[in-house]
Amino acid sequence: MAYPLKTALSRGMARCYGEKPDSCAHVRFTGVSLFHREGEPQLSFMIQTYDDSAAAESAYPSVWKAWKAQVPSVRGVGACWLKSGTAASSC
Repeated sequence: MAYPLKTALSRGMARCYGEKPDSCAHVRFTGVSLFHREGEPQLSFMIQTYDDSAAAESAYPSVWKAWKAQVPSVRGVGACWLKSGTAASSC
């Protein structure tokens, strides 16, 4: 689902990062999604749409600074997963 920024903020579905002007300056809509399979890690992401590409580019540094601290370390995906679409532990 996507919501106007004010609605998304009031429902806890959006975050703003950085000093003014921050990552929410010129945001038109924001949305969140979550992928989950039992027994597997969850993957979630947030999407923000901006008035134009210049507004999006100006927000990028504050968003990346806040999020890079939360990015997990890189780990490989087993070859079994890539070939069969099932978790490596079930091969």
